Amino acid sequence: MITHLKQNLAWAQHHMKQLADKGRTDKAFVTSDWVWVKLQAYRQSSVQHRNNHKLGPNYFGPFQVADKVGKVAYRLHLLSTAQIHSTIHVS
Repeated sequence: MITHLKQNLAWAQHHMKQLADKGRTDKAFVTSDWVWVKLQAYRQSSVQHRNNHKLGPNYFGPFQVADKVGKVAYRLHLLSTAQIHSTIHVS
């Protein structure tokens, strides 16, 4: 019974991973590339202030890539008035 449950759990995890990975693409940037940053309009309004967040854009930028921090993390040249961290995860 335990092995049957483990097999079902493994199948379910594999199926969920396939569905999650279906829409993902690997992105890689080099220094001096220009990128757009997607922010949550209601939570992160420090990059650009808008009166109506719901109708405002979800992407801000373009910002220049300063350097690569990890496999999927990059440091950007943000505005001095931006109150978000300059290291961005690519997801």
